[in-house]
Parts: sequence; structure tokens; C-alpha cells
Amino acid sequence: MPVGRLLEIAQVSSEPPYVAGLPVQLYVVGRASNHFTRVRVTVRATSDPASGVIASGEVNTDFTNDPGVIVFPFSPVGGVHILACNQTVHVRFEAVAGSGAGDADGIVEDTRPILCKPSPASGGGSGGGTTSGGNGGGWDWPSWLPPPSQLCPMLGRSFTATLMGALIAAITAASLPGGPAQHPVAWGAMTTLFGLALAAWWAWNTLCQPNICLRLGTICWACKSAVLVGIPIAGSLMSVRGGLAVLIVGGVAGGLVATLRQRFCRVPTISGGLGQFGF
Repeated sequence: MPVGRLLEIAQVSSEPPYVAGLPVQLYVVGRASNHFTRVRVTVRATSDPASGVIASGEVNTDFTNDPGVIVFPFSPVGGVHILACNQTVHVRFEAVAGSGAGDADGIVEDTRPILCKPSPASGGGSGGGTTSGGNGGGWDWPSWLPPPSQLCPMLGRSFTATLMGALIAAITAASLPGGPAQHPVAWGAMTTLFGLALAAWWAWNTLCQPNICLRLGTICWACKSAVLVGIPIAGSLMSVRGGLAVLIVGGVAGGLVATLRQRFCRVPTISGGLGQFGF
């Protein structure tokens, strides 16, 4: 790398709270000179390009100090990848803006262990729920529940599928002539499904603390899928009210797509199914 140009990966770290001894919020930290003003960060399980991407996104370099600092926050809990303290991950930096973008020295990659500071067993920090080992560094995962690697994807899948069903039921109920008195089954199914979706949402967020990209992405996918199913339902019944319901759900989906792009999150596709979330 030419003199005066710097792009390096410093560390991958985490801090309390810890859930069942597992890090919830992690940070990739690096340094860069002013030749690299924006960096795409990719975190993988291994250096093999075929290995799954744990997290990916773009961040601006903070030049409050010299050299600039790169901080990329991510959270794997709730998805397919469950990471542990001291586990090694592969990190790749690729400059996407600045005078050094596109140059060979604008790409660096290396492996780093996850540094938990303080560690779950050290007694530092504060967490929610029952503390582990008498310290405030986290809380014990209930022994009667499946492990997070099994339960969290199941809860995320249950919420997403139930929300999609509730939205389809809402469009169907709105498309039918009359109200709840004339169609108690349709309106009752809609109410029940929304209640189940809310319960699954609460359990998933409380126990697994999925990252914001995953939370918004699942809602977006459910809305888009409901619109795809709802259009022929409202059309076949020639219902203006049903068409309005489709437009409302579609508007929510459009707003979520814009938010996901603003946050540099992956926008889910209908064809990708639940597998694109790691469920």
C-alpha cells in the first residue's frame, strides 16, 4: 500500500448484554486514511467465498480523528448464524468511495476472533432477565427451551408465516361484502392470526433479539407475499374495499423497501421464501 494510505481491520468485538452466554450485538472496527471514505464490510463464517454471509453492509469512515475509524455494527442472533465469544470470523473491507476506491489496496480481508469485553463470565456489564452465575453480564437461557440455534429460527419463521396469513385474511375479509356479522369465520380468522403473529413477534424479539434488518425484512416479505395473493382475491370478488386493503399493505411494503435500502439491508424477494432469512 502506498505511503499515507491505510485500510485495516482492527478487531471484532462485543459487549453486554449476553443471551445464554452468546453475544447479541457485535462490532467490526477498523481504521482508514481519507482515501477510503466509505467501506463495504462483509462478515463470513470462514474465508471460503461459498460460506454463508453472516452480515454485510456499507458504512462511512468517521474522520473525527486521524486516521479515520470504521465501525460496522451487526447482530447475528435470530438468524441462521449463532456466534460465540472467541469464535473466529472472516472479515472483508472493500472501499466503495474515496480516491482509493477501486484500487487493489482498497480491499483487505482477514480473520479475527470475537472479543467479548467483558466476557459473559467476568461479571461486567448489565443484562436483562436472570443473571448468569450471579453476575450482570447476561442471563441464563431457560433450560426447558430448545437452544437458541433451534428456537430463534423457528420463532422467526412462525412470526413471518403467521403475519403473512393474517394479512391475507385481512384482505379476504375486507373483500367480502358486509362485515363481521355476515362473515364471522373470515373476520375471526384474521383476528386470531394477528394475535398469534403478535405473540410470536414478542417471543422472537424478547428471547432472540434479531437485528433490525431481519425484523424489517420479515415484515416486508410478509406484506409483499400478501399483496401477491390478495390481488386475485380482491379482483375476483370485484371489491373496492379489498383493493384498498391491497393498496395499504402494498404501501407498507414499499415503505419498508425504502427503509431497508436506506439502512443498507438486503431487500427480501418473494421468490426467496423464508430460506433467505436463514429460517
